[in-house]
Amino acid sequence: MLAAKCHIGTKNCDYQMQRYIFRRSPADATHIIDLGKTWDKLQLAARIICAIENPQDVVVLSARPYGQRAVLKFAQYTGTKALVGRFTPGVGCFCCVTSAASLDGGCVVGVVGVGRVWCGMGGGD
Repeated sequence: MLAAKCHIGTKNCDYQMQRYIFRRSPADATHIIDLGKTWDKLQLAARIICAIENPQDVVVLSARPYGQRAVLKFAQYTGTKALVGRFTPGVGCFCCVTSAASLDGGCVVGVVGVGRVWCGMGGGD
């Protein structure tokens, strides 16, 4: 992750991202992201995805430009479904994605930002 420069953030920091910030770079005042916490989030997402038996029951989504390519590559190599691009508000909510993708007991993985990955499990009605 260091070689890919995943740890370099921006000059702006949202209050929700402060717990993922390691420190500020003294040279250009950019935030340095804590890779330990990022790695923990990636491992958590991997464990949840591995728990799903059928890869077609996993939906990976991203609306951000830097996340779209990663989501498409991930879906290509793992056989999961990819949803990329801009969404109408409410489409990204878990209940809408699960009903649209017909996930009965499946998994939705969202790439929110650097260091922020969320997973949700379907509830088999």
